[in-house]
Amino acid sequence: MRKDLSAILAVVTGTAGAQIITLAFTPLLTRIFTPEAFGHLGVFVALSTILMPIAALTLPMAVVLTKSNNEAKALSKLSTCIALLACLIFTLFIVLNKPWLVNVLNAQGDGMYLYSVPAVVLFGAMLQLSENWSIKLSLFKLRAKISILHALIINLLKLGVGFFIPYAITLIVIAIVNPLINALLLGLPVKNAIKNETESLPNNDYRQLLARYRNFPLFQSPQALLNALSQSAPVVILAALFGPVSAGFYTFSRTILAIPITLIGKAVGDVCYGRFSKQVNLQQFAQAKKYFVHTTFYLSVVALLPLGIIWFFGPALFSLIFGEKWFEAGVYAQWLSLWTYFILINAPSLKLLIVLKKQKQSLLINIISMPVRIAMLILGGHYGNDEWLALKLFVLASVIHNLVIIALAYISCEQKNKNSNNRAINYDS
Repeated sequence: MRKDLSAILAVVTGTAGAQIITLAFTPLLTRIFTPEAFGHLGVFVALSTILMPIAALTLPMAVVLTKSNNEAKALSKLSTCIALLACLIFTLFIVLNKPWLVNVLNAQGDGMYLYSVPAVVLFGAMLQLSENWSIKLSLFKLRAKISILHALIINLLKLGVGFFIPYAITLIVIAIVNPLINALLLGLPVKNAIKNETESLPNNDYRQLLARYRNFPLFQSPQALLNALSQSAPVVILAALFGPVSAGFYTFSRTILAIPITLIGKAVGDVCYGRFSKQVNLQQFAQAKKYFVHTTFYLSVVALLPLGIIWFFGPALFSLIFGEKWFEAGVYAQWLSLWTYFILINAPSLKLLIVLKKQKQSLLINIISMPVRIAMLILGGHYGNDEWLALKLFVLASVIHNLVIIALAYISCEQKNKNSNNRAINYDS
């Protein structure tokens, strides 16, 4: 446990440094860029986020579960080939449907930036591979240093270029190169760490490799797609129903609220993923359950302070720190903080379900909940013509979804523990 705390501390320290840098730059950026500019950025990022799980079929996540670095290298090559093919398909779709996309999304200008979506999706797949390799190799201190360097580079780019070109296109171009820069910064040290190892898997074994980790393309990828749809749909729907300014307020508030998720949730989730993987491989289900309960409880306590502040003082804080024109973003943040709280404490659950190979059950929950959440958003936005009602209904449905996922993770681990104990008793008998 002490080793895990050290790893979590390393990731949190690096992420905290990165978030401090981002927060320091944000009040300057909000006085350069308008809510409309953030709205167009939000639509671009939303489209990229939706396509990301399809690109490599979430196979990069399986790198952590491989039993050797050689197998992980082969899986990385397979993931890259699939991502390249997917991005070619995405590009063809955009070329054939560009006028329709521009009209539906209220895209800025002639929507030329839509052609860049496949590129950022490909860069995102590269970043996923680098991140999961760093988890497999336990390079948490390295990730901490790179997080700070990456945040500094990206925010300096936004401020420097935005000072002369304060338009949405600046934010979009930087969003395109963002994952590429991060992937290169993290990927090069990872490559050096494994460069002396040779690949032992011949090409004709890639089909067997894909079959071995079939749960990821079959269940994890659709589940990630549904999660991405539920996360990104509000931006697209708000842009379509109420215009880019409303989408901008939502996008900005989500960006600020992503700080505790990135700072705490992702760090804890990544460390838990490695810990759960080792415990389950050793059939230590009781320890995995105990570790899951403890981390979820600690997260629920830690998350109360930052998100409680947003809940009570969101509009006033946003106006004071980011400027008066961002008051409505603070109102968005108030309601979204409730959803963010449960996303944060849900981090260990998602990793445990992957390790326990419960992607099928998790996918089923997402198949049911995603249409419900989207329907709540449309019900309030389109039929009620009230963006606040749409937001509240969406948040309520999302909170219920996260509670169900947490319950599934606990029950699944408890069942595995009971089955393991029963086998041990029968063996002794």
